[in-house]
Amino acid sequence: MQRSGRTHIPFAPRRLAALLLALGAAFCLLACDPVPRSAQEELFVAFLVAEGGDAAGQDAEYRRAAELVRRDVSRHGGIPTPRGRAALKVEVFTHGPGVEDALRAMRRALASGAAAVIGGTTSTQALPMAALAEERGIPFISPGATAPCLTAARQYVFGISSPDSSQGQALARLGRTRGATRAAVLYEQAKVSSSAQALEFQKEFSALGGHPPVLASFKGDRRDSEVQLRRLLRSRPQYLLLSVSHGKAAHLVRLSRAQGFPGDFAGLADWELAQDAEVMDMIGAHFLAPWCPGGDQTAGQQGFWERYTASFGRRPSAIAALVYDAFGLLFQAAGRALGLGPQTLAAALREVTEYSGVAGVVRFSGGMPARDAHVLQMTSQGILHLGIIQNAGEGRP
Repeated sequence: MQRSGRTHIPFAPRRLAALLLALGAAFCLLACDPVPRSAQEELFVAFLVAEGGDAAGQDAEYRRAAELVRRDVSRHGGIPTPRGRAALKVEVFTHGPGVEDALRAMRRALASGAAAVIGGTTSTQALPMAALAEERGIPFISPGATAPCLTAARQYVFGISSPDSSQGQALARLGRTRGATRAAVLYEQAKVSSSAQALEFQKEFSALGGHPPVLASFKGDRRDSEVQLRRLLRSRPQYLLLSVSHGKAAHLVRLSRAQGFPGDFAGLADWELAQDAEVMDMIGAHFLAPWCPGGDQTAGQQGFWERYTASFGRRPSAIAALVYDAFGLLFQAAGRALGLGPQTLAAALREVTEYSGVAGVVRFSGGMPARDAHVLQMTSQGILHLGIIQNAGEGRP
């Protein structure tokens, strides 16, 4: 595990060092103003960044989004609160892909004195982090976790990504809309989200009139995934959901086509991070994402796109948008909170019923949040935005 040695991202101008005053002038100031002016309020956030494993590539998205937050807050002179504008301080904690790596980073983050923690790239990492945050009474917002149980019966844990149940439903609706009556799903046993999406997809696809989809799981190694894929293809599906990361999906798509599979592929939001060679291997495949810069954009979304592109020379991903919105959700709560401590921030976060961010509108009413899903397709010209599926799930962050 690594921790970027107390990496601070300052978000408001520091006070200039005061010049020494003459003793007589100091006495005069004390007499005129016996109560010193309070320092500018500061919102201290611990920011967890996962590196390697299924989070490979996402760490850069996290860092760029946080940097854009820094620039935007600085540009606006701080975070609006009922008491004025507060400065923002962020301390970055990096960690490896394992659960124990994530827990060690979370313990350090909670011990840092931060008023809130943002992190948890995957549900597998975020769930144990959430348990610690709830125990310590520190608000924890996960941009990437999708497990519905993340926030269940918790007062300090919040999420902004669509839950696995909603994603499974949306993928099933996409398959039926494309005319498929037979489907199959390959998923990873060890991944909380992968298995949850598979089960929800199976239930929804059947409820929509399709044949009950055939499911197969693998333990993570390439050989096992190939064996299970071949078994699925023998069921002659028309629609194949690969609930795996983009790094594994490209190989499985190639193998399926080599086996003569003529149907449609569908997959996860992280397929958006596929490299050009992977996109070419997966031409025609569909996947869902919480946001895509296609179609109509609000002024806020367009501004985010323009500032991100100008700052980093590349288009923002949905992952970057969700990280940006995790900070934005916290700032919205800070704008209503009686103070910037953990208790008051958590109370304000629990009162949020809707947040309109750069990744779109998300509504909360118990459990995980509800948002629309954007349908994207791999093409020879890159990733194409096809449309939107209205999200069926509802929840509180």
